[in-house]
Amino acid sequence: MITKSFILSLLFGLVSLWFLSTIIYPATHQITSAASTYYTASHLLAQGQISAQIYDPDYFRALTDDIYNANPPTTSLLFLPFVLLPLATTNALWTWANLAMLLIIIGLLIHTFAPIYISQNNKLGCKPLGLPHYNRVNLKVCTPNKFNLYPHTRHIFLTVLIFAMLFQPIIANFQLGQAYIAMTLLMTIVIITHHQEKPAPLGLALGLALLLKTVGWSMIPLLMWQKKWAALAWTAATLTLIIGLTFPLFHLNTWQAYFQLLRQTTHSSITCVTAYQTTASLLCRIFGSTNDVTSFNTSLINLPLLNTLIWFALAISTFITTFLISQSNATASLMLSLTWAILFAPLGEQYHHTVIFIPLIWLYLHGLSTKLEIITFALILGLYAIPLNFNHATYQTGGLTVLAYPRLYAAWLTAGLLIFNYSAKIREER
Repeated sequence: MITKSFILSLLFGLVSLWFLSTIIYPATHQITSAASTYYTASHLLAQGQISAQIYDPDYFRALTDDIYNANPPTTSLLFLPFVLLPLATTNALWTWANLAMLLIIIGLLIHTFAPIYISQNNKLGCKPLGLPHYNRVNLKVCTPNKFNLYPHTRHIFLTVLIFAMLFQPIIANFQLGQAYIAMTLLMTIVIITHHQEKPAPLGLALGLALLLKTVGWSMIPLLMWQKKWAALAWTAATLTLIIGLTFPLFHLNTWQAYFQLLRQTTHSSITCVTAYQTTASLLCRIFGSTNDVTSFNTSLINLPLLNTLIWFALAISTFITTFLISQSNATASLMLSLTWAILFAPLGEQYHHTVIFIPLIWLYLHGLSTKLEIITFALILGLYAIPLNFNHATYQTGGLTVLAYPRLYAAWLTAGLLIFNYSAKIREER
């Protein structure tokens, strides 16, 4: 008899075979662009040669055929442990490290948030903590204190892992050697330690994410609103310590060059390219933008002022919503804050969306209760799994340009699901 468990295991085996052969194996045997960039920057740092020149595209391309882009100087710390190894070895190790970190992320999320279904006589000895317990086919649900491998938990793990292997932002991280699986791990630690009221690891993880990739900055005002002063103190201490220790290596002019490039980039026409799965890019394609006069010829409507008004209205309203949700569920508000930062980042390629894997898995574990929510969640998975060349000429002009943003639409649906789910709970409480 063919069971659901057998079908799930078979599907997991097939997807794993495809993933290892077409994504992992090529990534370990070809030098990826981002890994080469990080490796070069770390080498310059180790040799005491890092300077404001890293932000000069011509200078950096001569070293590695890529650019350092708008990364903070401290991104060069990322590959410092690998500087004594050849680039090819470092690239392979980084690929396997990313795979290990992905498994850790999934394990941590399931360990912390997955409900366990037990019989009403409580034979497994699990007490309902954290989540409201309820009956479902003569079963109760509760949150475990430690990870277990009961059959349903194995099924959850395999299901989440299948989705992870089909999740295009994660695939892009492996193909490019990017650092956003590592940043997602740090954000996972932030959210879990926030849930567990552990300010020290929260602050350390958030501080590292801010220093290495400026990830998690949108959480700072939310933590202030929640009066998580100890966590903020640990974050400030981490930033102060690392910046203080590395300041003699980077010098003030390197930081000045970074902030100047950041400002130039966020106000340039590059924010309108379809490769950036952001709200700003989509609005530019629809209404045009004052950052890019050529977009007036490719946009559907030439109303750049309306673009600005809509962007600010959406950004402010959803940002305020994160604070409102915080009153009902502090963890959900952090999830929305993380999603908000992707939606309204000036630059955001599909690998930046890797961090949205966290709220998606969290919603899957215990946030879906209606048919509408389940259908929306399935649509999100589809939009994140579909492969698409955003820069194809087909999507650069005319009405088809709106089809070039599946990751952005998925992120907006994720935010909507978080808001809908917990605004309903707020109304119930009132």
